[in-house]
Amino acid sequence: MNDNHSQVYQLNALSKMPKDFVPASGFRVCRVTFKQSEADKKAGKAKKESQFCQVPVLTDAQAQGFILNPKGMELVKDYLSGLQDKVIRKVFVENNRSACEADLSFDAMIAVGQAEVSDGVRFSKELIKQVFDAGMRNQIAAGLAMSRDAEFLVLVNDEAVTEEQLRDYWNSKAGEGFMQIAQNYLQFFKCAAERNPTFVNEAIKSKVLAALEYCEESPVVSRIVEKLQNAPIASFDDVAL
Repeated sequence: MNDNHSQVYQLNALSKMPKDFVPASGFRVCRVTFKQSEADKKAGKAKKESQFCQVPVLTDAQAQGFILNPKGMELVKDYLSGLQDKVIRKVFVENNRSACEADLSFDAMIAVGQAEVSDGVRFSKELIKQVFDAGMRNQIAAGLAMSRDAEFLVLVNDEAVTEEQLRDYWNSKAGEGFMQIAQNYLQFFKCAAERNPTFVNEAIKSKVLAALEYCEESPVVSRIVEKLQNAPIASFDDVAL
């Protein structure tokens, strides 16, 4: 129930948010996204539409007040413990050794925490999908076509090629096939947002990393590469637990 004297942060359909939308000064964008379960799909239930709203950026005073609350302090400790775990993993993966006290400095923990945020947006599966749909998919499809289809290679190297010819190629059976292959990589890229991503085998890991080489550099792409390069091959027990 809303307090009549409380500020309401109106939710709006995320699909209607302009691509160049900039929140008001002192505010940030909050996204409320929904996933449709397989059970709901089979039952024919409509997926809830994702929403967004503007909320005030937290002030230092509010953050300090949160920490002064005993329950808030416990949550902060839990978050910092998670950052420590990530630093310990990072030290082991990159240097093949156990972490020492000096490794667990505030600076190291802050660096790990900041790496999870790109351009002020939390690094998440939703963010990865947005970046993928915005360009990664097409870049991967083009890279695959150039490496596997001589016809496409000739086409793109032809100085007289027209947009219509390129459009016809992507609407052809071959073009649609490469687009589908590119789309299949999304499920693996989204794993980069997980705390400890893993691969089933080295062959899949190699193909996923190779596909990322076709993508233009960006903070999100770089973060995906970093997480997946360090992802181990999972044993049955790793997956089960």
